[in-house]
Amino acid sequence: MISRSRRGERGQTILLVAVSIVSLLAMAALAIDVVTLYTARSETQRAADAAALAGAKAFVDSGVTSDPTNSSIQALAQSMGTAYINATLAQNKIGGIAPILVGTPVFDFTTHPGNPQIAVTLQRTGLPIFFARIWSRTPATVTALARAEAYNASKCVKPLMVPNRDPNRAPARRTSRFQRAS
Repeated sequence: MISRSRRGERGQTILLVAVSIVSLLAMAALAIDVVTLYTARSETQRAADAAALAGAKAFVDSGVTSDPTNSSIQALAQSMGTAYINATLAQNKIGGIAPILVGTPVFDFTTHPGNPQIAVTLQRTGLPIFFARIWSRTPATVTALARAEAYNASKCVKPLMVPNRDPNRAPARRTSRFQRAS
């Protein structure tokens, strides 16, 4: 009676092991592709942040924060900003390939007068996917957006770093036990 019921169970363990190995491999493959895309996205975001900060530095270097309504200075800031962004992108290659600037940087001189803003959108195309090729043959693409603002110091006072000590009490002098006799 025992041997008869075991005959019907032959091969079930092999089937369960095969199904579990296939599902574990599928999860590992998905994890590898997700990590690859996540890493590419974070690298592209860092490049976009660097490009936006370079564009904001161009605002300060051009003098548009001092005279925000001057259209000739705004044009100079835009050309300098675009040049700074392109130079930054050339330095921030990801895997030997520079991210692609989507459209043109958006320069905003009117929303916050005196504190111009810039928005940069970068895209990285042709990302390799290793195991997701089963479902799609097209390479992956990631996009990142970064915004930066130039700061006009005349409109606001930044807090100063002050040492933590009592101004009414002079600092204690350190004396050595072994002083030279005069």
